[in-house]
Amino acid sequence: MGAPSPRPIALIVEDDADIRDALQAVVEHAGFEAACASHGLEALRYLAGCERLPRVVLLDLMMPVMDGWQFLDKRDDRARAIPVLVLSAAHDPRVPDTVRLLRKPISIDTLLDALRPCWS
Repeated sequence: MGAPSPRPIALIVEDDADIRDALQAVVEHAGFEAACASHGLEALRYLAGCERLPRVVLLDLMMPVMDGWQFLDKRDDRARAIPVLVLSAAHDPRVPDTVRLLRKPISIDTLLDALRPCWS
């Protein structure tokens, strides 16, 4: 019998450490391995150097250094294939149809439901 498959990765891009830690706990409880970045540039650097791409990106829009909008624009083709869950307190009509918007505060059940399709 071979080694078990590695857990899928969820990339959390959030500048607030408390929110990032809470999201990390939820995604790890859901069976994902969590990778974290505190802004969009850090997330792009992670994606450029990672061996296994994340199955999902949880993305805050308002961050220092590089915000979520810039991150979405600057992703390469490989990263554009990764589903994105945008976490925002306000509805923003600029959120593209290619990403799913989750309104803050997010219930754990809502987040888990959004993550389920990204597991397989």
